[in-house]
Amino acid sequence: MFTSWWPRKRAFAEAIGLDAEACWEIIRHGAAASFILDDRGERMLHGPFDQPRSALDIFVKDMGLVTDAARAADYPTPLATTAEQLYLAGSSGWVRPAR
Repeated sequence: MFTSWWPRKRAFAEAIGLDAEACWEIIRHGAAASFILDDRGERMLHGPFDQPRSALDIFVKDMGLVTDAARAADYPTPLATTAEQLYLAGSSGWVRPAR
């Protein structure tokens, strides 16, 4: 789920004139701290971000938890649902990187 919330937060911070790296430092030392935030956040800020470091199946599972919970609460999540479908397509072999 990190891949869906950190880029939005970073873009928002930059749009209102905040330093994205300073925001990342604050977030990564708070309640949202995680390995994923450290790894992906740093690579999104400083690069390189071109080499995958986890399987899409993990994203399918995580986004499935989000969409299942939203569905159970009768709460619409169009972006999460779209992301889940894209992750599912990628993990099932529908989308393959160019070689």
